[in-house]
Amino acid sequence: MTKQDIIKEITRAFEDVKLEDGIGLLEGNGLDNWLSGDELKPLRQQDERENWQNIPFEHICATYEVAFNYVDAKGMLFLMPQYLIADILSEELQAKNIFMTYCPTWILDRVDEEYGREQFKLFNKQQIQAVIHYLEYNIQLEIAENKKYGVTDANNQLLYEQCPTLQKWKKLLKDKN
Repeated sequence: MTKQDIIKEITRAFEDVKLEDGIGLLEGNGLDNWLSGDELKPLRQQDERENWQNIPFEHICATYEVAFNYVDAKGMLFLMPQYLIADILSEELQAKNIFMTYCPTWILDRVDEEYGREQFKLFNKQQIQAVIHYLEYNIQLEIAENKKYGVTDANNQLLYEQCPTLQKWKKLLKDKN
């Protein structure tokens, strides 16, 4: 799977997702800063609600990245595709001085925890599959890097079999069936 293939899959899987009345990036950041309800209102109004592709990469990377701890299920569904795409495009973004603080795996790994189950509950099968393919794409990149250093195919195969985050998402997909 190529970089463009996975970006297209993510875009298709999440293309019609709207934030609606969910907690967005700016509001989530405000919650992290312990703002009052009155202080959160303007942030909520400024949050992109219609098209997740309009969220600037410089916002979703680093500047407001901590907001993912505070978004609800609608917010997670709306923000996740742009976050995944930002990670896929990290080299291109770094050339523009846009850096991610964390890899999205820190959020995706929480899928089997109580709060994570709540945040990811709105993901449908197609969206879960796109996340799985994103994770597999990253494993492919790691395998390609490992091969440069002589890591055997058998050891590289363990990345697929033992990646806990990938296994959690595969279980989530299986449970949706």
